[in-house]
Amino acid sequence: MLLQLKVFSDRFTQAFIFETGIFCFRKVVDQQTYVVSIESLTQQPSPRAPYYAECRIQPRPPYPIRFTWYFKGRHHSDDQRLRIPELNDYTTGEYTCQVIVTPPTGSPLVANATRSIYYRPVLPPDGAGHQTYRVSMEPLTQRIEHRAPYSAECRVQPTPRYPVRFTWYFKGRHHSQGERLNIPELNEYTSGEYTCQAALEQPSGSPLLVNATRTVYYRSTPPTDSGYLLYWLPCNSIKMPKQANMRVPGSN
Repeated sequence: MLLQLKVFSDRFTQAFIFETGIFCFRKVVDQQTYVVSIESLTQQPSPRAPYYAECRIQPRPPYPIRFTWYFKGRHHSDDQRLRIPELNDYTTGEYTCQVIVTPPTGSPLVANATRSIYYRPVLPPDGAGHQTYRVSMEPLTQRIEHRAPYSAECRVQPTPRYPVRFTWYFKGRHHSQGERLNIPELNEYTSGEYTCQAALEQPSGSPLLVNATRTVYYRSTPPTDSGYLLYWLPCNSIKMPKQANMRVPGSN
């Protein structure tokens, strides 16, 4: 039997710390999992033009919701909709929407979604006109599960006439090369933010670099009669006692 230390417990959440980290069992009364996403309302991001996006949670919970936007880790605005008056070198980058759901009892539930917002104009060799390329990460795995493989593809639209080199980064560190991302097993060590960097090799000058970031997490559900959802979170900063005994919920 594993040694464990109880951290907190309420109607919606029970958490326990292990020496390998912390995992949370979140009890959802209505057996419902909520998904937070950022949907772009601007079809083509352009320099010196406004940009709009909306933070969405599906399905809509029957509890009060608060939306907060952050830009590069700093508070940006409080609203479901993101409004950027002008896209330029100072306003492009990673925007995060934080959703706080407040149930009638227990602690608030917090979920984040991050989206990289960039524009990238490219001048053709003949110098006539400009072309903007969009980079996106498209998941190839329909169902994200714990300890299961995951794959995604980095795409550039429209297809450039120049060679493209794809590089993947995981939490800021080099992961792999190639158009496709392959994760053999999703677990607490391999889930998180993945960035695809597309380098367009132009005929002259430096390569044009375009990034797209996607947060990859799994949601593992134990048997339906337990009513719990399993979450893995890092716990490197917590010092564990040498021994702590705690009865496992549901055990005799």
